[in-house]
Amino acid sequence: MVFSGDFRQHIGPNTIPSTVTSIFFRGQRVPTFQEHSIPTSVTHVEFRGQFIQPLEIGHIPHSVTSLSFASEAHWPQGQPGILPDSIRTLSLHVNDPVYPGMIPHSVTKLMLGEYYNQPLEANVIPSSVTYLSLGGHFNHPVLPGQIPSSVIKLRFGYAFNKELTPGAIPTSVIKLLYGHQFNQKLHTKQSLFRALRSIGKGGSMSETHLIPSSVTKLAFGYKFNQVIEPGDLPSTLTSLSFGSVFSQPLIPGSIPAAIKEVSFGKSLSIPIAMESFPTTGWLRIRVPATHKHPIVPMAGQSIHLLITLDYSDTLGKVLIDSITNHSIPSCTLIVLRDSTMSIIQIRSYFKDHMFVVADSVRMGFIHHSELFQLLTRLVSRASHESLRCIYDPLF
Repeated sequence: MVFSGDFRQHIGPNTIPSTVTSIFFRGQRVPTFQEHSIPTSVTHVEFRGQFIQPLEIGHIPHSVTSLSFASEAHWPQGQPGILPDSIRTLSLHVNDPVYPGMIPHSVTKLMLGEYYNQPLEANVIPSSVTYLSLGGHFNHPVLPGQIPSSVIKLRFGYAFNKELTPGAIPTSVIKLLYGHQFNQKLHTKQSLFRALRSIGKGGSMSETHLIPSSVTKLAFGYKFNQVIEPGDLPSTLTSLSFGSVFSQPLIPGSIPAAIKEVSFGKSLSIPIAMESFPTTGWLRIRVPATHKHPIVPMAGQSIHLLITLDYSDTLGKVLIDSITNHSIPSCTLIVLRDSTMSIIQIRSYFKDHMFVVADSVRMGFIHHSELFQLLTRLVSRASHESLRCIYDPLF
């Protein structure tokens, strides 16, 4: 049920049918209501508009599991317990302070939305929260103890660009996503000082990491363009995504051996150092259409390498040249166009000939010039984001 427009009448008990499960207040002025005005059949309530009525205990029934305050709605300031302990998802797209005890301990998904830009305090976020999103305007330092150790997925918003303190991100976090503006080093003088002091006391370097060892998925935003030093990333990391601006060389040892997937943004214009990646297993690398350098496993790397790319004439030519000039010892090329898919397996044996299987049909040994023509026809008609090349040492 939606209350919109100029509806300003008071909503009394038993006014809303007991069959209603969702209520949206979206008018310029939200109507007033009282205890039992919202029936116990309702599970979702959203306030959007000029909601200025003070909430009291009982106004929101215990049937509500999802609650949202958006736009010009005001977060209810008052005593703890106003919001029922049935709420699982809470969205605060406002910029009102939140004090300890105001968020129920039943909340598991907390979104401090677009306009929220208040400093975090200890015990404000309850230990029940497993998903935390800090909104678009949030840009305050995050200190140890402010984010509870229950959080598994942590997302920073658009504006966040503060240097992190060791221990600020709890070791429970598995997925960590930074927003558009973040461009801070992943190591600090403070963390180095703590590391040396810790080692002097019998500790280890792992106690000072800005990104905890629990993180397996890490995504940087648009502006991140910092050099990643060995040890900056946790050894458990399996998925890494860089934003559009990133174009730093990869230092050997900076990418963890556990990595399975790496995605680069559109500004990447330098060769990718394959010695930075593991020597065995599966690895998927996504590169932009502007990338002009072949990605070829090094000698001794026994990896299954899947390259996913946005097609361009330049990149297609680089890929074809790499295959026909024997820079790539063996690969499987997958090309999607319209509703059809072509699979070409290529193995280099001789200087001028390669063994080719196309769409499960054994073409046998063909001259590299003939293969070049075949690949050119296929790749030139590839759909956007539809060209994949798998380097398979076992083929």
